[in-house]
Amino acid sequence: MDFDFSLPAIPLTPAHARHLVGLDIGSHSIKLAELKPGRNGWTLIGLNRVNLSPEVIVEGVIINEAAVIEAINTLFEGAKTRTKQVAISLGGNAVIVKRVTMPRMSFEDLERNIEVEAAEHIPFPMDEVNVDFEIMGDDPDEPDRMIVYLVAAKKDMINELTGVLLSCGLKAAVLDVDVFTVGNVFEVNYPELLQEPVALVNIGASVTNINLVRDGKSLFVRDITRGGYEITEEIQRALGVSFDEAEMFKRGGGDDQADSLIPEEVGEILRNSSIQLARDIQRSLDYFAQTGGTERVSRLFISGGMSLVNGMDRIIEEETGIAVEILNPFRKIAIDEKRVDPMVVEREGAMYAVSVGLGIRRAFDK
Repeated sequence: MDFDFSLPAIPLTPAHARHLVGLDIGSHSIKLAELKPGRNGWTLIGLNRVNLSPEVIVEGVIINEAAVIEAINTLFEGAKTRTKQVAISLGGNAVIVKRVTMPRMSFEDLERNIEVEAAEHIPFPMDEVNVDFEIMGDDPDEPDRMIVYLVAAKKDMINELTGVLLSCGLKAAVLDVDVFTVGNVFEVNYPELLQEPVALVNIGASVTNINLVRDGKSLFVRDITRGGYEITEEIQRALGVSFDEAEMFKRGGGDDQADSLIPEEVGEILRNSSIQLARDIQRSLDYFAQTGGTERVSRLFISGGMSLVNGMDRIIEEETGIAVEILNPFRKIAIDEKRVDPMVVEREGAMYAVSVGLGIRRAFDK
């Protein structure tokens, strides 16, 4: 599903938006993916990542704007991209996603009345949010009603992000939602599985997004406030080490052999934290089933930086009883090896699920 909130201050025309740069602004890092469309599909022509200190962005709020601007400028310089139009997304507390039923009406009628309809379901004053929607079809239980996804994004968060981009000489052409960008990636890369009910789980630094999809539609979405930072902090407390050292241990050690000697406690912390996350995922799937979901999830794909932690996929599979794979956002995407290191794609690919999902958007594809 493609969401695109109102960005009236940004005058773009279709001629300006042949392709966009996907920019994933997260708590742990900012990631860039630039993809070029062609007759045979997509080609990756730019990829880059810059890590952030944990105090720069906290729970989606930019605390150190100068550090974010510096990181974005570094990203674009490293990727050697000249494209200035970007697609960005929001997640966590910055957005609210509601799957609701309402009386059947046309797209145009709902568009005209969206604020009135949304006010019944969104727990914020309508003048504080921008609202978008997607009609999913008729409600099978009530033929005179339809299923709609409502998404409300806080205006102050939108203004904050677009202001940072303008300071970098960039223009936000599309504003999407983290949880749905991974669904777009899945559609492009796994066309043979689109008829199956699949769970897409993107494990970020502070939030884990769950999106149950089938036939290109979301059946259920949920955010879990558990992510990689929680594990890093647990390692810090247990070992009395710095944040950077705890991050290094979590990810399997550094390049130096001496740095790669991981304390035994780290393995136990990783396992226990992975089990807790897996159980949270299972509870979400159980909730979906208890609230009328008749679909039995056949596969579960994980993405995000934490998906690459050793054993994460196996533990989630053990706890949920569902076959788990690490999502490959580049499975059906060609790589321009003159501009992108294929080893980075192979080693870190799952980290870029959101930025790739944004990179395949258009300013006028709604």
